[in-house]
Order: sequence, then C-alpha cells, then structure tokens
Amino acid sequence: MAYKYIGRDEPIHDASGKVTGRLKYAGDIQTGDMLHVRMLLSAIAHGTIEDIDVTAAEALCGVVKVLTYKNTPRTLYDRSRVLRREPLADEETIFTDRVRFVGDRVAAVVAITPEIAEEALSLITIAYKPLPASISVEQARARDSEPIHGNTNVHAIPQKQIGDYDSVDAKVEHTVNTTTSRLHHVTMEPHSCVADYDVSTRTLTVWSCCQSVFGVRSTLAEIFNMPFSKVRVVKTTMGGSFGSKQETILEPVAAAAALATGRPCRLAATRKEAIIATVTKHPVDMTVTIKADEDGLFRGIYSNVTLDAGAYLTISAQYAAILYNKHTLCYHFPCLKFDAEVVYTNNMVSGSFRGWGASEAAAGIENCVNSLARKLGMDPVELRQKNTIKGDIFERTHRVKMESVHVNQCLIKGCEAFGWAERKERLSKQNRGGRILRGIGVAAAGHVNGFYPRISDTVTMSMRVQEDGSVSVNLCLHDHGCGSVTTIRKIISEVLDLSPDRIQLGEGDTDKNFYDFGCYSSRTTHVAGRAAKNCAEELISEIKKTAGIYFHVGAGHICLNDGFAYVEYRPEEKASIGELAVFSYAQLEKDLCVLSSYSSSANPGVSGVHFAQVAVDTFTGIVKVEAYVAAHDIGKAINPGMCRAQLGGAVQQGIGIALTEVVRVNPATGEPITAGLKNYNVVNAYDMVDVEVIFVEEEDNEGPFGAKSFGEVAVAPVAPALVAAVNDALGTELTSLPLLPPVILDALAAPTPRPSGAATQPPKRAP
Repeated sequence: MAYKYIGRDEPIHDASGKVTGRLKYAGDIQTGDMLHVRMLLSAIAHGTIEDIDVTAAEALCGVVKVLTYKNTPRTLYDRSRVLRREPLADEETIFTDRVRFVGDRVAAVVAITPEIAEEALSLITIAYKPLPASISVEQARARDSEPIHGNTNVHAIPQKQIGDYDSVDAKVEHTVNTTTSRLHHVTMEPHSCVADYDVSTRTLTVWSCCQSVFGVRSTLAEIFNMPFSKVRVVKTTMGGSFGSKQETILEPVAAAAALATGRPCRLAATRKEAIIATVTKHPVDMTVTIKADEDGLFRGIYSNVTLDAGAYLTISAQYAAILYNKHTLCYHFPCLKFDAEVVYTNNMVSGSFRGWGASEAAAGIENCVNSLARKLGMDPVELRQKNTIKGDIFERTHRVKMESVHVNQCLIKGCEAFGWAERKERLSKQNRGGRILRGIGVAAAGHVNGFYPRISDTVTMSMRVQEDGSVSVNLCLHDHGCGSVTTIRKIISEVLDLSPDRIQLGEGDTDKNFYDFGCYSSRTTHVAGRAAKNCAEELISEIKKTAGIYFHVGAGHICLNDGFAYVEYRPEEKASIGELAVFSYAQLEKDLCVLSSYSSSANPGVSGVHFAQVAVDTFTGIVKVEAYVAAHDIGKAINPGMCRAQLGGAVQQGIGIALTEVVRVNPATGEPITAGLKNYNVVNAYDMVDVEVIFVEEEDNEGPFGAKSFGEVAVAPVAPALVAAVNDALGTELTSLPLLPPVILDALAAPTPRPSGAATQPPKRAP
C-alpha cells in the first residue's frame, strides 16, 4: 500500500537543535539562583557508618547544605517503582547508614558551584565499621555469608514449566553454559536532573532524562510524603538510556536538596558515577539443555539461570522471571522447564538493560542451538528452520496465541542476502591454517510489543485542532533520542493527511499529560502508536461532523485533503480545519477535539535473525567483524532511516557485549577497577562493519499500519551470532562473554576437536 508519510525517511524532531548545540539537556539547565549537588559515595563494599562528621564541609564558604541519612527521609523505597502500589522490595533510602557496595550513597553537598561542592566532599570524614563482603555470587551463596538484606542472599524465583520436561525421552540431550558480564550502558549523556521547590505553592518540580515521569513522581511522592498533585516531573531531552534511566536514581537526591534549600538544585553524574552508582547490566550465568531427536527436532528445553542483583534487588526478580517468556519467541519447544534465582552481592546495582532479558536469553539459547548443530553435524540455519515457531502460544499461562510470526522469513531472506551457503563453502576451502582464521555465525532472537498479556497496557491521549489548522496532541512520550516523537507524528500525519510539521507533540510532563507507564517493554510504537492512529481517526470523524454542520450536509458527504474539508459533490466549496475549529468554538460552543483511550489486546511476534563473518587473529586473539546482515520482522517501518540507524547502533553495542565490554571490580574488596571509559573498551566507528539491514514487512498485526517494536530486539541476536562465528573459525566452544583476546588465546593454547564447521583445526598459539 502506498503511503504519503509512512515509510519515508525523516530526521528526528530535534535534530536541528542537537547539531547546532541549542537544545538543552537536563545538565544544561541554568537559573540565576541555581545550586549544584555532588554526591559522596561509599569507599567500602559492606559496613555500617559509626560516625559521619560534616562540620568542616558545612563551614566551607559557598556550601549551602550537607545532606546525610541524619537530615533526610528514612523512607524505604524501590527505585524501579512505577505505580503507587506495587509488590516491590523497598530496600533503599536516599542516603544510607549501612553501605552495601562501593558506590552506595552516603552524603551530598549542595553548594553555589560544582567545584566548591566537590571540595567540600573531601572534608567529610566517615568512620566505618566493616562487615564481611560477598563480592562473588559463590561467596554470597555460602552458608556463612553475611546477609545483605533480610536473612539470606538468595532470592528464588518460582519454577515455571510447560509440559513434563523431565519425562521427555529424547535421543539427544545437549547442555551449554553461558555467562555474561556486568556492563555499563555507555549513554552519551550521563544521568542528570534538576529539582526545584516552590515554597509558596509547596510544589516540587523535577526535570529529568527519565523513562517514566509518572514512575519518578510516585517514588518521590512516597519518599517525601507529598501529595501527587504537588510533585511535577518533566521529561527532558535524553541522550540515550538503553534502560539505565528506567529507574529513579538521582532524582531523590536532587529533590532532597531542593526541599532543604528552597532553590533549584542540579545533579549531574560524572562518567565514574554513571558506571558505579547508577545501574549496570546483570551478570548472568545461564545453563541451557535442549532435548532433541536425531534429526534435530526440538523436544524440550531446560534453563537454569542465576542473576547477580548487586546490592539492591530493584527489578532483578522480574528480570529473572521474564527470561522464561523469552524462550518461546523463536522456537517451538513442546516442553519447557525454567529455574532461576537472584543473588544479592556487595556489588554495584544491577538493573534494566536494552531488551530486558532478550539478549541474555538469546545468548544462552542460541549458544546451545549452535553447539547442538555442531554436535549433530547439521547446518545451523537448517536446524533453526526445522524448529521455528509458526503461531505458537506466546504466553502460555495466559493462553494468548502469538500472531504475525515471521522468524522463518527472516532466516530465509537473511541467509540469501548474506550468501550463507557460498560463504560456508568458500571458508571451508580457505581456512587451511595460518594466522588469520575466518568463521560465520547465525543467531535469532525475539522480543515483545508491550505489557499485554501479562498486564493491561493502556494509553490515553487527546487531539485538538488549533485555529491555524495545526493539531495539538496530548500524549505522554519518552523519546530516548531514537525518534519516537517523529514516529508518532508520522502516524498521525498519515491518518489526518496533514504535514508532520503541523502536528504539535511534546514529551512527558505529569502536570500536562494523561497517565502513562512510560517507555518500557518496547511499547511506544506498537501501543502508543496504535493509540495515536485510533485517536486521529476519531478526530477525523469529529472534523467531518463539524464540517457537515458548516456546509449543511451529512457528515458522510465530507471529504478531507491536506488540512481542508469539502463536500464530495461540491469540491469548490471548502474550509480549512482551522476555520472549522473557530466555527466549532464560536457557533457550536465546543472545542474541535477528541479524547481517546486504547488498551492493547495483542502482542505479535517480533524477531530478528543476524548473520556475521569474523576474522580471528590467532597471534593476538583480536576479532574483527568483516560482514554483517540483520533481517528483522518489523511489520512496517514507519521511519526506515531511523530504524536502520537503530540497528547500526544495536550491532555496535552487541559487538561490545560479545567482544570487548566488561565492568571489573576488585574480587577482594569490591572496588571498581573500571571507573571510566579509559579502560572500558567500547566499539568505535573505526571498528564498525557495514551492516546490511533487511526488513520483513508484513502488515498483519494490530500495530499502527502493522508496525511492531524494533529498538530492543535489534541488539539481542548480535552477541550469539558473533560467538558462533568465532567458534566456527577456531573450532572452539567458547560461551563466556566477552570473548576478550586472552580468552581466545587460552582457547587456542588448548584446542578442542571440532565436530563440524568451516574451519580446520587452528594452529597452536604463537609464542
């Protein structure tokens, strides 16, 4: 179907402001009476504060206030809260007198300049009483370990099971263990926020680069015991999140400062603080066993997962449990058994990361599938085609069928574009030893399109025609910098046949918008976009009714085109929708507007299949990605250029996950070794491969114009595809991420026989 705006490339809504430097992020906000906040973080991994002396800091000229646990609320809260009443583990306070990791918040200085605040931090003295620290999961699990919370460090997740996995008698039973490391999100913009308290109205306002203005509001209102109507949260321009800004982290500190001083207070995290004192990606240990027939048909899967939560539980229990759902998004497993546990450790807090378990599940499952293919002597693409889902039950506990499933199409189209068979044959002839060995790999992954069917997923919004014919939209959006505002504008424009620049659409503000969960679970395009489409269609109906009265004809005889209404059999008579808005207000005594709510009742399959070729230097252990194809079932690309850009960024991020990135801590003390980007190796533009993107567009679901989610699933297949390619090149069974050069060199020093693949046995490690 031909569209006027949908499917055409368009820059993000704030591109001009970003490239000119005129756009303001939270950290750029300035006022004449602004104060600056700097945090003091714990220097030990576990212990209690016996005494904290802030006298010298308070005496420093320019210091307005020093905050500690002694003069701030002791309300326990959970940083991942969205709704007011959620069954969460309220374990955290703004400042603590019992520190649980190196980086725990113990104090903050509020001063007239950041430099004075930083100097004052050095004047605060703390007497700690150390407690035994559990830096590793193994230490935390030990019977004699010091409980970090409650009576035990192990938080068990109820077992989930489909069918009777244990009774399945399969010819082949294959087990692979995969571990992933603690990672930093590496957003271009570190966490920042500004808080202000109006004493006259007793209103707290917070400007934050967050993913849920209503989630931040509910958390702050609970902490400070304030009416929700007296807490306003405004979402600012965001320079990336990848899940790191999903939770309420810095906002309570800035709010406490504003409440204590009655002046606007800005808190901007340094890169070190962003790494150690906000949130990191969970270290995960995942053992997957697949039962299959000799011809490769899957009979069942069992996964046993352990997550390192760090010092506070936050979303870790939900994160572990959600991995279960990710098992049923690409392959048909007649039986599924899932065990998981979350372990507290005295490490930095683990939390949300792009994909919410999709990349972890993909790493564990795909590593096992690729290893099983080698064991069976089967082509990994063929093994996948034999087992892809074709309309399975998505969430079997809710008996909801997964519609619009196109994993197999992604496999076929990606395989063809990559030239899988040709590359496989060519590499089998080329890999005859030597320093550089090449291999190819494939991996698939799936994700979701919102909360349904786990919980209801509702969006409420309104649209109003302005006097000049533009349309004002009230919708709570949280654009991460990926173009969500532009995407929603294009959807509305397509329905209204109105240029996107005539659609006024802002972002989240609790005082202006209807309630919304926030930007989670890849729900923006599929759920909010569908809500926008529905609301725009209702507005068209209202415009036609108004035009019918204006022209003295039935609404069914009204046509709309490019912002004008006319009678179908008298096209020379027309009126702009702006004129109709004035007419409605002046003559009909009402605004030309609509209010609409949409509740999602679908969560179609969304998947991606990635193909990679790598070259491994057997002298250095360095891996170079040489070719990459990503095929994605996207339903309909609303803004294809931005989708390709997202995919490029996802591959770049995924290469880092697979090959270079890890946040290290001292295993004895818990002190961060990685406390900046100097020794945190991200993949830069020079190292990037050209990524060929293939969209499988089948408009057969309830998303707007058939659109599905894309931003999160895009990263999930990257790491396992690269791991498969490295193993194919070297004849290894590496599954512990990242595959750093020492890991590869150690594997080369003790090579294992390869059951099948493109490469021959590699040479021994060079001296």
